[in-house]
Amino acid sequence: MDLGLRGKTAVVSGGSEGIGYATALSLAREGANVIIAARRESVLQDAAARINADLPRSTEPQVIPISCDVSRPEGVALLMQSGGGSIVNVLNLGAKQPGAASVPTSVSRAAGMALTKALSKEFAPDNIRVNAVLIGLVKSGQHARSWRARSAAAGGDVSAQSLDDFYTAMVQQRAVPLGRIAEAEEAGDLITFLCSSRATYITGTAINFDGGTSAVV
Repeated sequence: MDLGLRGKTAVVSGGSEGIGYATALSLAREGANVIIAARRESVLQDAAARINADLPRSTEPQVIPISCDVSRPEGVALLMQSGGGSIVNVLNLGAKQPGAASVPTSVSRAAGMALTKALSKEFAPDNIRVNAVLIGLVKSGQHARSWRARSAAAGGDVSAQSLDDFYTAMVQQRAVPLGRIAEAEEAGDLITFLCSSRATYITGTAINFDGGTSAVV
């Protein structure tokens, strides 16, 4: 299926690893020119090099790294209007279903979902769509670092619990109906679809990406 992304330009924040990296790779494979942004320049440069190496050879790199902090106004410049576009906000399930001891994260995520809905209506006349993806359990560098930290705290015996065992325990703890943790590439493909010409009538929506975990639609 042609997603109509060839020659389009995409900006992916947090593109050095995890879902951001997977999204940048998915977009680039569909022919988009991708700018990935993150704070750690060395990690960002490595991510761009790995994605470009994975793509068919061309005269110019298809993925360009830009080191910046998107939480600071001076780190980001406004993009000029180009006749339309798509924004996908990555939130988590707490936005719809906050649990105990989840403040302030769940509150900020809920605000992100409200912002998604408001902007979808505000930007619609300019043909700019705004959606959100609510993330459940997905393999990530953050989880891997947590596993290594726990292993170090236990005396450095990483063989006591492999990363796969760590993920399996997380799945069991959260009772994921599909019985597994998601790959970052699966989330990246969903985000890529929402950005594509195949999703031009989808806006103001928050999609659960959680293997069926959430009790709310």
